[in-house]
Amino acid sequence: YYDMLRGPHPLGDKRYLNDKFVSSERMVFLDGMAQGSTDTDRVYYETMVQPAMFAHSNPRRVAVVGGGSGAVIRELLKHKTIETIVMIE
Repeated sequence: YYDMLRGPHPLGDKRYLNDKFVSSERMVFLDGMAQGSTDTDRVYYETMVQPAMFAHSNPRRVAVVGGGSGAVIRELLKHKTIETIVMIE
């Protein structure tokens, strides 16, 4: 948001969704394209991980295929029953 306020284009302009205008501390880019942000990251990964974790009565061992930014592992580590996480990249 603050990057947009300082930029030359109107607020909400899609030209801001690249790494030339937005601080990398708030957004993740891959090949110059926005992949995620601190605003949406938490909600996205919570909804991906938590339903599966709560569906299992005692999750202890988990395999993560395509670990990416590590956000899935962050969500998994919220569960005290987890003993082992294997990330397969």
